[in-house]
Amino acid sequence: ASEAAKKENGDAGGKREEKIRKEYDLAELEAQVRRGKFVSDDDIADAADRQFESDLLREKGNGVYQQALKLEGIYRTRRLQEALGLYTKAFEVDPDSVAALTNRAAVHLAMGKHAEA
Repeated sequence: ASEAAKKENGDAGGKREEKIRKEYDLAELEAQVRRGKFVSDDDIADAADRQFESDLLREKGNGVYQQALKLEGIYRTRRLQEALGLYTKAFEVDPDSVAALTNRAAVHLAMGKHAEA
């Protein structure tokens, strides 16, 4: 992330990004390579970048979601909508992200939109 983003999110945001980078598991990508899903190193790098960006968006969404659960009324609704947007963007970046979809479902449930969950 850029220095400006780290300053904006404070040390916690930078530490969270660092944690994701450390925990980032390439095993799934390696398995996809063995199955022949990718044909070049660039494909692998692009998939890794998408997954990493998706993970960052989800982590940000998780923070917003946790804040929303502590609020009431319109403030809660706005934060839930913000979390939903982050999870949606995470899924758009990495359509293989099951976690992004389950997080979206959790937000829909928290908003009482059971049919959309």
